[in-house]
Amino acid sequence: MAKTINTNIDDGFLIFTFTNKQGEVFSSFKINPTDINVAARAEEIEPFFEQMQDSIQKVTSSKEMADLNKQIEDKMNYLLGYEASMDLFKEPITATTVFPNGQVFAYIVLDKISEAIAPEIEKRKKKMQAAVNKYTEKYTK
Repeated sequence: MAKTINTNIDDGFLIFTFTNKQGEVFSSFKINPTDINVAARAEEIEPFFEQMQDSIQKVTSSKEMADLNKQIEDKMNYLLGYEASMDLFKEPITATTVFPNGQVFAYIVLDKISEAIAPEIEKRKKKMQAAVNKYTEKYTK
């Protein structure tokens, strides 16, 4: 029988949970902020979410709302790179749930994703600029 060697690696994932006033977790998702593809996908789907804000305001039927929920779930899954919507948007809190403060849940989630990836993007930009400077330095003297 082959010997199994387990290796524990810090994958860098952050786990976000959302709790209600009673302290109960009603939603969660995970993200690897060092995955630069998340940032690229976020830029790609940004126009969808900008347009979706207006669409949510104009919904006139429960079928339309269900369709919007499905579209948002699909985009979130794409953005995060896995089937996040299963743990993220569970009844009675869906993507288009509007909380008493007027915020739509999907946009709260997007803000958290943005907060998670922004520092990593900034670090990578600085590293890239340092590398560019290193290789172009000899040509600017």
